[in-house]
Amino acid sequence: MGEAPAPGRLFRTVRHLRPRQIVSRLRRAIVPVGFDASPAPPRRAADATHARPIARRDGWIEPRRVRLLNREQEYGESIDWSPPDEPDLWTCTLHSFTDLPGTVESGDRPWMPGIVADWIVANPPGASWAWNTYATSRRVVNWILWILADPDVPEGFERSLATQIRHVARTLEVHLMANHLLANACALVAGGLFFDGPEAERWLEAGFGILDREIPEQVLADGGHFERSPMYQGVIAEDLLDLLNLGRVFPAALGGAGAETFASIADAAERMLGWLATMIHTDGEIAFFNDATLGVAPTYGELCQYSEALGVPVDVPSLGRVTNLAESGYVRLASADARTLAFFDAGAIGPDYQPGHSHCDTLSLEVSRNGRRILVNSGTSTYERGEERLRERRTAAHTTVRIDGAEQSEVWASHRCGRRARPIDVAVGENWAQAAHDGYRQLAGGPMHRRRVAVLDDRVVIRDAVEGAGEHLVEWFFHLHPGIDVAIDGGQATLSAGGSPIGLLRFPEGLELRAVAGEWHPGFYLSRRNVAIVASTRARLPADVEVVLAFETDEPSGA
Repeated sequence: MGEAPAPGRLFRTVRHLRPRQIVSRLRRAIVPVGFDASPAPPRRAADATHARPIARRDGWIEPRRVRLLNREQEYGESIDWSPPDEPDLWTCTLHSFTDLPGTVESGDRPWMPGIVADWIVANPPGASWAWNTYATSRRVVNWILWILADPDVPEGFERSLATQIRHVARTLEVHLMANHLLANACALVAGGLFFDGPEAERWLEAGFGILDREIPEQVLADGGHFERSPMYQGVIAEDLLDLLNLGRVFPAALGGAGAETFASIADAAERMLGWLATMIHTDGEIAFFNDATLGVAPTYGELCQYSEALGVPVDVPSLGRVTNLAESGYVRLASADARTLAFFDAGAIGPDYQPGHSHCDTLSLEVSRNGRRILVNSGTSTYERGEERLRERRTAAHTTVRIDGAEQSEVWASHRCGRRARPIDVAVGENWAQAAHDGYRQLAGGPMHRRRVAVLDDRVVIRDAVEGAGEHLVEWFFHLHPGIDVAIDGGQATLSAGGSPIGLLRFPEGLELRAVAGEWHPGFYLSRRNVAIVASTRARLPADVEVVLAFETDEPSGA
């Protein structure tokens, strides 16, 4: 997968970049990175104690054993901070120290100061992934939250921390922007609050400036983050809550403009939690759209507890039959008895200048009932460039429609996208939502997919119209959650779990049905076998198909 991109695809990708992204990328390629390891500024006096950060389930298990993203490393006498057998995302997470803030509060890992001390000695400025700007930004915040609980301070801690903050300030990820630039800003603000003096004030001012620009752009009016990933929604909501936590420790540093910035942070965090409440399945976990899986971001419940501890109100939205997150483009549909939920993606794949976390999931659908997921998208297990990453981003990995084997959006490499599907004609009603997209406009006859989803008490009705001209191969993908078995008989597929019936998927005549083996990814580097029902036909357009997911009235609840 290391081949150079085709010129046309490359043009369709870079044409959306902002000039400052291009300038930043050139600067990073040309200007050598320098490090300032001069003594740290003095620490600022704390005015209050901080609230307990969200504890992590994984991280350092023992002094020489760490489990991250469902992969475990056990070391001998020394820690290898850049293990050659681990993917880049795992190594970045290792250097982020995500689990560190909760270790002092729980008291179960008293040897963590030794881990931090080891990192300082083993990773001098410039060492590989240790000084990646994103990993450094996350580590800065986590180290500060940790040290506020007053563990034994490792030798050289404050000097190393100050060097890291200076590095972030010099290498802002303007070439990427989006959630990376927000993470950079959080590190600068955290450093400016923790330290005192003119240098710390410059960090604060720079961080506040980024947040003042980026929060209004990145947090949409409906509370959704503009990259449209429920997983990153949780990550960024926690970042904002962490800043509010630090602000209550150092309120004297928040005079004037800083107080206004923190008011906007609190407002954004509150709205982001409201958005997240809308995108939770009946099992209490997020829906899988764009890059999304479990175990990376805190759960919605954990975020709410943290928010309440900080005095930030959790304004749970009133969720009726239809909740339209209009700016993000997601629609939540519920049955009158609230036993059935459907999530419908009628939105853009992300911001044009940064679609790195996008999937070909436009007009895709997820459905759950009685605590059990039924129709799913396949999720995300890797960011490593290769066929598996592409497979998870492609149209066939999502519960949507594919035409002529083409992709809705031109995803490539690990985080690139050329041509993009554009949603149009979005509308909602009392118990339905509908939209269309132009992702197949490049095909002969200009086909367009139009979908309408209605949720009733005992069924979900999915009506797909494929408009355009000429004859085309049309395929419908219905991915089922692991544990659901399928028996196809004629034009219907019977769904069951553990021998108990769940419901039926009923298809119109003329479609060829088959069950194919698939994979669902509940975490990074995790795969669970599932089944997808694929319906197909070669039809002359326009074509109109209605599929009904009908439930058993007394089907068992999911685990």
